[in-house]
Amino acid sequence: MLQWNYSDIFRIRLQRASAGTGANVGICQIRFRDGTVLNIHGGSEHGLADEAHAPLYTAFVRDLHRRLAGREDSKDVAFKAGLSEGRYTILSVAIVASAILFGVLPLGLLIMIRDLHTLVLFAGAAGLLWSFYKLWDKNRPRPYSPAHVPEELLS
Repeated sequence: MLQWNYSDIFRIRLQRASAGTGANVGICQIRFRDGTVLNIHGGSEHGLADEAHAPLYTAFVRDLHRRLAGREDSKDVAFKAGLSEGRYTILSVAIVASAILFGVLPLGLLIMIRDLHTLVLFAGAAGLLWSFYKLWDKNRPRPYSPAHVPEELLS
């Protein structure tokens, strides 16, 4: 059985694996000094949102941060919110490509064809882009303090 102390924690990263206002699945990644990574999810064993697990996950994350905030050795722990810089850059490129594909193309069709069906297509594309934007915004890389856990990244 593996066992670690609080002093073995090297980095904690919180992120959210959902889009828009739909189902929330928080992820707490704990990286230990020996290189081991422990991922705790606020969803089911299949990675889907689970109303029964979400409050347990939130309570765990808050309790972990409360305990770490009171420890002198937690000043050496890196608290990161959102995606890593590399993943965030890839997501940014994907959002720009999605905006072109799902935004500009339907808008061009709407202007050229002037059909009600393209208006529906444009509205659907706008909703999809909005959910991508919300995911992108919530997962922007940034440091945080254990005393101020980012609420938008909890389930």
